[in-house]
Amino acid sequence: MRRKKARANPARGARKPKRARLSQKSPLEPLALELYGVVRAALAKYGLSASEQKRIFARTLRSSPVKRVSGPVLHQFRGLGDLISTWLEETPYVDDAGKPKVLNIEGRGATFESLARQFLPQKPLADVVALACGNANVGTLPGGRIALYGDTMVDVSKNREVAMAQTILHIKQIFETCLHNVQTARDGAVLGRLERIVSHVISAEDFEKFQKAVRPQLHDMCERIDRLLKSSAKRRPRTKKKKGSAGVGLYVYYDGEMKHVPSDVE
Repeated sequence: MRRKKARANPARGARKPKRARLSQKSPLEPLALELYGVVRAALAKYGLSASEQKRIFARTLRSSPVKRVSGPVLHQFRGLGDLISTWLEETPYVDDAGKPKVLNIEGRGATFESLARQFLPQKPLADVVALACGNANVGTLPGGRIALYGDTMVDVSKNREVAMAQTILHIKQIFETCLHNVQTARDGAVLGRLERIVSHVISAEDFEKFQKAVRPQLHDMCERIDRLLKSSAKRRPRTKKKKGSAGVGLYVYYDGEMKHVPSDVE
């Protein structure tokens, strides 16, 4: 009998990984591959190594459904945003000229403590003060007072955990809007959700000019939408109806890798 010749042991050292072939079983597969690539590159920028990403992805395959962690992370910042909006707009907290009052931090009535108890009741007052001063245009003053400077913007750019949670929220909401529009496209009786992108190829310098010009307009629009939604949220329905989070997501982007497309090509 002839024995089959044993395979030679592979030489030691790093091997180049073979490129996975697309099965082409679904036209969505190349797009899914691109999506995973975008997510992988973004997670790498957040500081997660390739091995960490593989371990986390394996956990997602074993866990169904995946636990939602972004919600609790963002809850305190949503509460802070509502706190700032109330301070900026509600009668007890603004002066005769319509500007936000300088408030006492502690005490009853129109104080910062009252706002904190309303919007972030689970957090100690000192933590709410630190949260506001660290992430909004808020600062403490002598005599146990606190002041609001500027608008209602809550800045989370310095906190990677919060920024990533916000990214997850954007992705989830964009997915749901796009899928809703696909699923309801065949049903003329169901109204699709507004979904639109406006873009042109411009230089980085022109983008900075554009961003500065459009920011006040977009901010004002968001403030009006916030007031409209807030008035709806305050209404008490006569019957118990199913509720969900509703809103408008808005962002300005610049894709520096985008190649120029001739204007006559659509």
